[in-house]
Amino acid sequence: MNKTGKIKILSNAAGAIETPLCMERTGVGGYYRAHYTEVAQGMEGSHTLIEVDLSDPHTPKMLMTRRGAVESEQSFILGTSTKGYYQVVSGNLAFDIETRRLRAKTDSRSLWIELEATFTFSQVEKIPFTAQIELTW
Repeated sequence: MNKTGKIKILSNAAGAIETPLCMERTGVGGYYRAHYTEVAQGMEGSHTLIEVDLSDPHTPKMLMTRRGAVESEQSFILGTSTKGYYQVVSGNLAFDIETRRLRAKTDSRSLWIELEATFTFSQVEKIPFTAQIELTW
């Protein structure tokens, strides 16, 4: 079932963002899927898909995929190292992601996510990433 709503993101990378979203499915087996059009500077018009899997409460997972002017994929799995990338006109930037915190709360009309991770570029430069994401429908 598709539902409309909004997403609010507060992150150390992009600041505060609020934009409409579409939930394709909500809460089926602890799985959430939403998509929206980016409004952040430099990513305008790209389409982002967020998939959250809470089926195992001890190991939540979140995947963010962007397509458009900016192509990217980041996979966050609590306590796990994953790979990510950004692809822009000037090239491709690959990095490792270490997810230190991924917490989620849900109710019948919203999903709230707290995320802390470290992005490691060229196996040397470590950049902390934090985000608070609220999806409402």
